[in-house]
Amino acid sequence: MSLSQTEMDTLENEEFQRKSWLFQRWMWWLLGFFIAAAVAGFTSSAWTTRQRAEVPGGSADWPRFARQGASFELDVRLRSGDAFWVSHEFLDAFEIVAITPRPVRERAFADRVEFETVQATGGDARVRLWLKPVTSGFVTGALGFGADDQIHLDQFVYY
Repeated sequence: MSLSQTEMDTLENEEFQRKSWLFQRWMWWLLGFFIAAAVAGFTSSAWTTRQRAEVPGGSADWPRFARQGASFELDVRLRSGDAFWVSHEFLDAFEIVAITPRPVRERAFADRVEFETVQATGGDARVRLWLKPVTSGFVTGALGFGADDQIHLDQFVYY
């Protein structure tokens, strides 16, 4: 059985074409989103991937995003004094891989762990904590220098 030219023209599936067009448009938007995220620095080490906070007693620098199982650096600078603390709320989500320079003393309290270091002469002391996430999701906590100087830590750990 042969079909005439007019019958062949009517065999189009308009519903399929409409869904195909919609799918293509969504994929273009998704591709554009990933390109914009890459340009903004969410896929590399640009300004959007790190957080930095300062208080009179010191400062901290850490990545906004961390991958579960991969270690990252929490950089702490002490301006005055020789001790800083990190809340259990934050540390419970991580394994401490290394601390450089090694603290002279570590003391655990009910809500935090205090690290005492040797103060550098004539300048800021710098301590690096290498942490490895053991859980995924949003992690919050605090880092402080004494009773009043406190930095809010927040990070997203992905799997």
